Amino acid sequence: MPHRLSASAHTVRSILRKAPRIASTLAALTALASAPHAQAQDEFEHRHALGGKVGTTGLGLEYSYAWSEFPQFGLRVNANAGSYSREATRRNVRYDGKAEFRSLMLLADAHPFRNGFRLSAGLAWNRNVFRATGVPVGGTFSINDVSYPADAVTDVGGEITVQPLSPYFGIGWGAVPDSRGRAFFSVDFGLMYQRPDVRLRATCGPSFPAAECSRLQDDLLRQEQTFRADLIKYGRMWPVLNIGGGYRF
Repeated sequence: MPHRLSASAHTVRSILRKAPRIASTLAALTALASAPHAQAQDEFEHRHALGGKVGTTGLGLEYSYAWSEFPQFGLRVNANAGSYSREATRRNVRYDGKAEFRSLMLLADAHPFRNGFRLSAGLAWNRNVFRATGVPVGGTFSINDVSYPADAVTDVGGEITVQPLSPYFGIGWGAVPDSRGRAFFSVDFGLMYQRPDVRLRATCGPSFPAAECSRLQDDLLRQEQTFRADLIKYGRMWPVLNIGGGYRF
């Protein structure tokens, strides 16, 4: 019996001596087990972001939301508006041109490298319009390569519109829901597929003969068809280049 008590006392003393090491080991294992969760919470502290940008879609405001942790996916919605005016002379006609930007874009982002780099795809409600109005400034001007006297018309003009829905694909850099700071820089480069159309018009002058005005309108229609064919060939892809910044929260 004394021998058993002595052995038990020895075991207790041995456990007590090892207790600090056991406690430290358990603490380390607990820290390792909780580290991914803590890191995930830390990295996902800022799921939301607001920002502004400027570029080939005009001035824009944007909201983004981090959807998942790894790989990182997010959603963005941005509204764009603005205008740009320019004067130019073509074939003895001085044009006042204006581009009006109006679009609403819903985008899905993937961050394959867990940083700001992103692959984006989405859909745009595209209401961009390009208008021009002109007056002859020389003795003659041409429509469809046919010359007419300057007093044949009081004004000429045209309008380019696009179908409302436009798919978008691009790459860029922007907000990531991590804890390395709240302010961020963003850039997007991509292509917006659009279906453009064009309409041309001309108002004949009061002294221009009706038969000649009819011929001018026919030439204008042929010129419109040529422009439309060029737009279908070269104007389906609208380049999107935007830069900006914002704030995570």
